Order: sequence, then structure tokens, then C-alpha cells
Amino acid sequence: MPLVSVIIPTYNRPVLVLQAIKSVLASCSDVLQAEIIVVDDDSTDQTASVVQSYPIKYVRGPASGVSSARNTGIREATGAYITFLDDDDTWPVNNLVRQIRLLEENPQFGAVCSQVVLTDEKGTITSPPYPNPPFTSGWMFSDFLRYIPQVGSLLVRHEVAVAVGDFDPKLQGGEDWDWALRLARICQIGFIPEVVLLWRMHNTARVDGVGNRRVEDITWRRYTDVMDVARRHSTVGPSLSWLAKQRILLKQKGHYIPLFTQYALEYARKGKIKQAAYCYWLSVRISPLHIVSHAAKTLVRRIR
Repeated sequence: MPLVSVIIPTYNRPVLVLQAIKSVLASCSDVLQAEIIVVDDDSTDQTASVVQSYPIKYVRGPASGVSSARNTGIREATGAYITFLDDDDTWPVNNLVRQIRLLEENPQFGAVCSQVVLTDEKGTITSPPYPNPPFTSGWMFSDFLRYIPQVGSLLVRHEVAVAVGDFDPKLQGGEDWDWALRLARICQIGFIPEVVLLWRMHNTARVDGVGNRRVEDITWRRYTDVMDVARRHSTVGPSLSWLAKQRILLKQKGHYIPLFTQYALEYARKGKIKQAAYCYWLSVRISPLHIVSHAAKTLVRRIR
């Protein structure tokens, strides 16, 4: 079976990245051979010494962000197939064999997409597999506009990944969505309804090179970048009506309303009224309609 290059960008997460590496090694066998490429975005802790004791390719780069790290990984990859794994996520056991076979048997597909599940900080699964319902193999651009695929759910032919081009290093949010949409423009994609990624949800702050800025400022920058990606691709999407495009934009806006309202509540509990007001103002600035909807849903849950 052809070699798979697994690109893991990391920064100051030695415990988590080690879990990611071990999960890939646990799937390696006589059937699946993986080239693990850890791209260290200039960590300042013991990450280098921890990961280099394992059978990986270790690449250290300047602190340029996750996009640049992934781009470095693609250039270092020698496998016939490329996939990505964030340093705080893990693989299930016996991963990717069906995906590789699908690509081997279907040369018309440039990549294959599969399902993911969410987990908590301890790795306990907290969601059903998604996307659900599953996609249909073929041209998936419209599907990817409506549902942001986790980049770790994609297995891509090496030459196709190179053809897609670099992850956009200027984006602090939506860079993986932008890359996936560009992928979906140039090739058909197969789909297998099987979980290939345990996507960890946790409270570990990620500053991404912006110093000590507050989390709401970082989230706002990510929001504006995600909306830029949404507008960039929805305006040139195939046969989408104006209403369909607006629904895509509203869906992305709706994801950020609970984040900013939660920030506001947390600040209010701590007596930081100005910061609470600022966070609430940001949520209103995104979409007053979503504020009303979110408040109504919260009220209904409390009544029940």
C-alpha cells in the first residue's frame, strides 16, 4: 500500500502532540505505512526533545503560524498521499485503509473525505459522526460551502495537494476551509462514511503570534477571516442562488454568536463590565438577528 505523509503542525504542546503521534503510530501496520512529519513552529518548550525520540521527520521553522507550517509539511512530504493532523487531535485505530483503497481503485478522485467526531479534553467522544447525512462522492464544492470539512478528514493525492497550492498564511481563521474549497474546485472527491479523526474541543488558548491580545480580539480576527473566505468562494460558486449564498454567510455568522455572548457572560461574572459590554457589542455587530434567535433558544432551554 502506498506511503501516506501525515503532516502535524505544532507549537508548545508537547503532551498533546505526543498523543497525536502515538495515535498515528498505533494505526501503522504492514498494511498502512505512514511518514509522520512534525513541523514545529518554533516552540519555546521541550517539544523538540519530546517528539524526536519517536520515528518521525522533525522540521523546525520560524514562528509563522499554522498555514506556513502545513505548507512546509507539504514540501517535505514524500508519500503518495497527504493528510493533516492538528497537534491536539488524534486518529482512531486502523485508520485510512479504506480511504487509500478507494483512491487506488478510483483514479478519477483526487482526494477522499470522511467523517469526524468531537471529543472533550480527555478524549471522550461527545458527538455523533459528521457530516451526517454523508456526502455523495463526486464534485463537492457546494457541499464544502455549506459544511466546513475538518482538514484532518481529507486524504489527498500528493500531486493534487501540490496543485491546490499553499494554505493562505494571511488568514488566522478559515485557512483550512479556503484550502478545502480550492481542492474541491479542481477535482472530484470520494466519500467514505467512516470516522478518521477525533477532533478535540478544549479550553487551551492559542495565541497564534499575536502576543497577549484578549481571546475576543483573536476570535474577532478569525471571524472576519472566515467571512472573507465565505464571501470569496460563495460569490463564484457554481449555480448558487442569491438566497443560498446568504444562508451560507448567515450560517457562518451564527457560529460566532454563542462564542462572544459566552465571553460576555464570563467577563460579567468577574465584574469586568467594560469587556463584557465589548464582547456583547461584537456579537450584535455580527448579526442582531442571530442575537435574538440565540437569546430565544437559551430562554426556551431554561424554561424546559
